[in-house]
Amino acid sequence: MKKLIYILLIFLFLESANLFALQKNDYFNFENEIILKDIELEGRIIYDDDFDDTIIDYNSLKKIRIKTKIIRNKNYISELKKKDKRWHLKKYKIKKNDNLWKIAKKFGINHRLIIKTNNLTNVDMLKTGESIYIPSKRGYFYIVKKGDTLSEIAYKNKLKLSLLKRSNCINSKILRIGQRLFIPNGIKKEKVRISKKRKKNTKIVRNITKFIWPIKGRITSAFGKRQDPFSGKKRFHCGVDISANVGTAVKAAASGKVIYSGWKGGYGNVVILRHKNGYISVYGHNHKNKVKTGQFVKQGQLIARSGMTGRVTGAHLHFEIRKYVTPLNPMRFLK
Repeated sequence: MKKLIYILLIFLFLESANLFALQKNDYFNFENEIILKDIELEGRIIYDDDFDDTIIDYNSLKKIRIKTKIIRNKNYISELKKKDKRWHLKKYKIKKNDNLWKIAKKFGINHRLIIKTNNLTNVDMLKTGESIYIPSKRGYFYIVKKGDTLSEIAYKNKLKLSLLKRSNCINSKILRIGQRLFIPNGIKKEKVRISKKRKKNTKIVRNITKFIWPIKGRITSAFGKRQDPFSGKKRFHCGVDISANVGTAVKAAASGKVIYSGWKGGYGNVVILRHKNGYISVYGHNHKNKVKTGQFVKQGQLIARSGMTGRVTGAHLHFEIRKYVTPLNPMRFLK
């Protein structure tokens, strides 16, 4: 009988572990879909030279899409509230140039909380004008003073009375002096001191993935604004072009997973790798890809042979480094 119980417990443990791994993979795959959809060779980029998840112009938003209704996951927010009563929902309207990671950073939460709260399963759900629910713990604790009422506290903090009650599990309007109330999305006025000036000699330490050169060659087109060789108009070049003969070995700039290997718009044959901490590397215009989607590769491993496929005027490797969908200057990472 004991053996049977042990076997059953082991089975349940393995099943729960598999369920957790499956859920993690679902998040990972959904994130990859968004990344692949929004990566473009060139575009009108509003670029910030810092390492923030900045904004990118989605040309795809102009296309007609099937309207998908977002239904929030009520059970999930209830689970969060059990762990911490400060959790509450804020309705947010997606603006032009928003992306999942930018919204998450704005509210100081993990982007996967947004995915789970809104039951996001389709990239078309994240579009301009759509409203989503953002789980948040932002706010402060207010100590009730003599003469305070719930209605006045809610009014002063620009809150709905119902939200103030829900956030503090209050059913009645009776308050006691010294009682602590959590004010969701509130800011203590005396603590608001925003300084735009950065202190001199302050070093900012960032967790940056180390990259190596994917190919040896001369930089023929740098990162940033440039004159488009086809249209003559100024456009933003999201990576660097490295001169190379057709068939030259292209190596992985860092270890990671192949999230795409195939043909993509102006890139031609392209390999896209995902690395730790949300970093992405892109290798375009290949003559032949040497890896498949879903494969794990090590830094320095052969992943393609350079070529001149896609939107090109000559043979070279187009190389990008991104933080999720945000293009970053590769020259700041390459050693």
